Amino acid sequence: MRRSYLVLLVLVFGIAVISSGCTGVISVPVAHPLQIEEGPVTGVWEEILKAADLRNDTVQLETFDIHTDAGGEVDSLHILFSGVRHEKTVWYDAALTGTDRVVLRQETRPESSGSGPHPSGVFEALDTCFRTTPREDGTITSADLLNGVNIVFDSEYIRTFAYSDGRLHPLRLVTFPRDETVYYLSVCNYPEPTMNGTGDHRSGGGATGGACRGCEQPCLTLFTEDPLAKAPSVERLPETAPASGQ
Repeated sequence: MRRSYLVLLVLVFGIAVISSGCTGVISVPVAHPLQIEEGPVTGVWEEILKAADLRNDTVQLETFDIHTDAGGEVDSLHILFSGVRHEKTVWYDAALTGTDRVVLRQETRPESSGSGPHPSGVFEALDTCFRTTPREDGTITSADLLNGVNIVFDSEYIRTFAYSDGRLHPLRLVTFPRDETVYYLSVCNYPEPTMNGTGDHRSGGGATGGACRGCEQPCLTLFTEDPLAKAPSVERLPETAPASGQ
């Protein structure tokens, strides 16, 4: 096992934001290769925000997903977010293109739903998760922002954590009001799938992994402070002291 960090390092010297000839398309260079290593991922969001020129306090995520190959190299990154510029809501779709840049494309969409989390909290939570959660060599790492209604989060089925104050805090049970749309992160480490000729492309060997009492849990659920504040019932688990250096 090794302790690894997810890092997307924006070029340090002369960071360039390149606008293409197509209106609403912006290219932000990033380090190559994007690798699970020591270092924060929050710097990438700061550069994306700067390129998008949106008011930071108005920005909300709608979708977020990141995926690595078995060697730890990021092979997919996708973010859909909205924010206000000059009193108007603007949408951007941002995706890793090739291996060395994130491309932002402005989209025409309805007004923001107003319920998605702020990207800074999501990036900070992932930084902490990757810093404190061990990853076995040869495993595929993925993190996805999901949402749903009428969901009960029970740590006996899937480990559940809240991110705050730079730490992950274990939770026993979290419930939300009926019909409340809840956003949460699902972070998974799966063995690299093998080709078996069945046409089953799922990672980790099936749909039930981590979804029953006592099952091996390749995934964990992670809440940032914004959505967790909407939960009327949060049962916490005892916390262990952080290891030295964390």
